Amino acid sequence: MRHAFRLWRVAVFMLLATLAAWAASHAYLLAQAEADFNADADRLAAHATARLNDIADSAAAAAGMVRIAGTVSEPAWADYVDTQALRRRFPGFAALSLAWHVDDADAAAAAARWGPAVRTIRPAGPGPAYLPVVRSAPLPDGHGAPVLGFDLHSDPARAVAVDYARRHGDAALSAKIALRGDAGAGLPAFAVMVPVRAATGDAMVGVVSAEMEAAAFIESLFVGRGRALSLQVFDGEAGAAPGRLAVRGVDEPGARFSTRRRVAFGGHVWQFAVASTPAYEAAIPWWKAQAMVFAGFIASLLMAVLARQMMSLRARAEQLAETMTRVLREKDARLRQALEGADEGWWDWDAARGGMLASERACEVLGLDASLHPGEVVPMWRSRLHPEDRAAVEAEVRRHVRYDVPFDAQ
Repeated sequence: MRHAFRLWRVAVFMLLATLAAWAASHAYLLAQAEADFNADADRLAAHATARLNDIADSAAAAAGMVRIAGTVSEPAWADYVDTQALRRRFPGFAALSLAWHVDDADAAAAAARWGPAVRTIRPAGPGPAYLPVVRSAPLPDGHGAPVLGFDLHSDPARAVAVDYARRHGDAALSAKIALRGDAGAGLPAFAVMVPVRAATGDAMVGVVSAEMEAAAFIESLFVGRGRALSLQVFDGEAGAAPGRLAVRGVDEPGARFSTRRRVAFGGHVWQFAVASTPAYEAAIPWWKAQAMVFAGFIASLLMAVLARQMMSLRARAEQLAETMTRVLREKDARLRQALEGADEGWWDWDAARGGMLASERACEVLGLDASLHPGEVVPMWRSRLHPEDRAAVEAEVRRHVRYDVPFDAQ
């Protein structure tokens, strides 16, 4: 019983240890999942920065070509954009545009250099300087009416980016814009602008603008398990809903993990609001903790079954021992009674002479005086018989004497 009790204690201890191990494993898996989530959020921000740098490099290459050539025809510009495979390399790519600085004083010369786009600058501004789009590819709907001639200075978001590129001589990221120039509507987008320097000196004479559809650009950032994340991209430091640039997935108010990442590039900031989704959280290997609980429960159950079997075997062994002890005691009692009964008394009857010798115990049982003469014992013994039993006893005595059969009288 003592060993079984110990096994019960071991089983209970194992069960408690299993629960503690499950809690520790669950906490570890949760912490690991949160670390993986933060790593995925960091990866999103890093991909965005790297992709913006690649776009800026492509725009800078185009700006360098224009600086060296001085001018470029519309077909040559379209061929350049096509050979760079910008749409394949950069998901969300909409157009690569060249805008040129035009003053009222040199408008005629600029028109001769760049064509009709300079003569149709839109919207008509007060002057005296403009930055109209003179080349763009691919052109929307097969023509350039919504784009060519559009003055980048007329759009505040583009104007801020142009000013940053001019002052820093580096790539600039615009705030949220609408595609297709002055259409005033369209998909949320942004532009990466690179200054075009004069052939001699550092004066900015134009900009190359790579316009990107925000949603497609953001979608291209997701790889691996990060594809299951939810992301909202806010334009500017505030990170508020009015400045939302793109939404990927749905808002997850009950998300287990959420974080924010700041992406700074070209004088502008994006806020990435990243959240986990049920699909993302489903990839957490909770089964490891569950397997530990299952294994511990099975081990505890086996220990409990073993303890119960030992207790059952112990009970059966005790019952068997008790039964055997009782049987042995009964046999011992019968043997003791037999041994004691063997010495209860004896007598020897000489039927021919009519005498009987009897032991003291026999005389005591028969109620006779042990000092009687052997010839007096038989009469005295007969007198002790019950009148109703006397005939049967004497008949049994005669059978014994005549036929030498065992004497049996009760």
